[in-house]
Amino acid sequence: YSSDKGVLYTADKKELIKAPSSTALKIYTVCDGTESIANNAFSNSVLTVINVSDSVKTLGNYVFANCYSLKELNLGKNTESVGNGLLSSQAYKTPMSITKLTLPDNLKAIGNNTYGDNGNYQTAVSVLEISADAETVPSVFYNRATLKEINVAEGGKNYSSDKGVLYNGDKTVLIKCPRSTEAFEYKIADETTTVSSAAFEGTGHKEVYFPAGIRTIGNSVFNSSLKIIYGYKGTVAETYANE
Repeated sequence: YSSDKGVLYTADKKELIKAPSSTALKIYTVCDGTESIANNAFSNSVLTVINVSDSVKTLGNYVFANCYSLKELNLGKNTESVGNGLLSSQAYKTPMSITKLTLPDNLKAIGNNTYGDNGNYQTAVSVLEISADAETVPSVFYNRATLKEINVAEGGKNYSSDKGVLYNGDKTVLIKCPRSTEAFEYKIADETTTVSSAAFEGTGHKEVYFPAGIRTIGNSVFNSSLKIIYGYKGTVAETYANE
């Protein structure tokens, strides 16, 4: 065994075993060179910021469960696998409320109950941060009722963002507008040709502006709060608005 700032590791620090529930630390960065984080490693921690190093590839089950003080979680860009209950809250307690969650570049496998399975006690996330090199963003991360912003770093290859709204890399496809956005109107990017199904589902938008080049509008894109659709005559936006 070995340790770093009171956190237990294997002797070679390849695996982080356990962070103590009670510590004077507020911010902790996983040691560079660590490749895995064990089940429940940070569960019940009082840390407010946790930075997972880029060397980490695997996170076990319930790694950050019941971390009620946690406000910012930055996952390493090379993390590929995440176990069950990553950010789950214990039943009948105040849910976790995270201000910012930064995702890995290429998350290939994710377990069940990422935010818990306790209904109203599921973890709330306000801002989702995605790097410019991100290859995949599982929908479980951006389909959150509490999400206010989705931000992609400038120069993104596969994803981009505009005013907190998620697009593909060249903005030809609008993927998702966060449900808890505070905006009441939104102008879709001029490059956009496709709006994905349920893209604005659950938002409070009352007015949306479609560009001239729009070609495809998915199913159940909006909810009942929408009052006005602005678009160009003769485009699918006009057809959609008249239906």
